[in-house]
Amino acid sequence: MLGNDVVDLDDAECGRGAHHPRFDARVFVDAERRAIDAAPEPDRMRWILWAAKESAYKALRRRDRRAIFSPRRFRVDLDAGLCGRVHHPRGVLAVRIALRGRCVHAIAALPWWRDAAVMSGVDRVAGADPSRAVRTLARAGLARRLELPTEAISIVQVGRVPQLRILGTRRSLPISLSHHGDYVAWACGLRLAPALSAAQPGGLT
Repeated sequence: MLGNDVVDLDDAECGRGAHHPRFDARVFVDAERRAIDAAPEPDRMRWILWAAKESAYKALRRRDRRAIFSPRRFRVDLDAGLCGRVHHPRGVLAVRIALRGRCVHAIAALPWWRDAAVMSGVDRVAGADPSRAVRTLARAGLARRLELPTEAISIVQVGRVPQLRILGTRRSLPISLSHHGDYVAWACGLRLAPALSAAQPGGLT
């Protein structure tokens, strides 16, 4: 179970005062709003928390296609290094945040993940088709990591959820794709799928 989200901090909808005055009350719990107010850059913290919630939702939806994004039900706790947990009524997900240039990239997965099991990439692709660009970026990055030709790697949709397929094998790996503004980002669980099935077939509890 894996999800990612990217936010372009320079996008018009993310600027100072761009959100509706009641946005924070609808989206964030009290502790999160206090964290936003106390942050040196409140707007950046707002979108860090948003990206964490979105990535956790995408991860959760892999287990339950009927899952609905209700932001206040995803409660984010981060440490000073922007790693932490997202708490949801159905369980807890690990999350890490990376600041790349002028974007926020969040990756969420089940708590027993390991950094070595997850590969990711972020790029700025202003003017390009973001859906095509993120797939190209992901395939190229994974081809290098797996020492395979790019043509051996494909990304397919299974019930509107992306999966990575490797030519000549039956193996399917979870991959999450996202784009916002001028940025695209992806994350793939290289060893997450077998670890998930072995550790807890029933998913989140």
